[in-house]
Amino acid sequence: MTGPELHTQIEALGQAWPAPQGGEPNLEDLDWFVRSLMSRMSVTQPDLFPTREQGVELVELVEAKLLAHAPSPYHRIRDISPADLVHNFKAIAQEIRDKELLPHDDATNIVGALFAWLGCIAMAKTLREVDSQGRLYTDDLRRRDYASIEDQWDESGGPWVHYGVSLARTFELDRIRRSGSQRKLIEGWVPRESPYWDEP
Repeated sequence: MTGPELHTQIEALGQAWPAPQGGEPNLEDLDWFVRSLMSRMSVTQPDLFPTREQGVELVELVEAKLLAHAPSPYHRIRDISPADLVHNFKAIAQEIRDKELLPHDDATNIVGALFAWLGCIAMAKTLREVDSQGRLYTDDLRRRDYASIEDQWDESGGPWVHYGVSLARTFELDRIRRSGSQRKLIEGWVPRESPYWDEP
């Protein structure tokens, strides 16, 4: 589904953010947003997954066209104006089409991209030394956050969250390489059966 109806629903959701739940704001908000969009528009998930390279490109696209436009000082998606939110999602949908990352209508493609972003970013955060508030990540915290990701696999969008987790290692290594950082991934705690370890 494309066009005015999609844009109307995006704008409406941008005016209806729920009260914060105390977790990582953008992960919480985009989870609510994508599930609400699916419900309002009766969108189904894409049935085929792109390659790992394309999947990482989807995640980077959401980062560049949406997250990068969240205003200072808090960089929260919920602080983007509804009109700008529509503009940003139009840009995401157009680039997905232009690069042929997903073959479906705009609403379905956006749903797939957002769920992939959720799984990838939620997993990537568990591989870092500190969380988004600058607090030291302990292995207990990593396992708690990982359990929360696993819980999403049983909900709508679960297969795409699962797929997003499989992108996290490549996504983080690419970021480290581009930044020239010496940071290492803290990944020894990740269960061996996790999709994080899936081969491309």
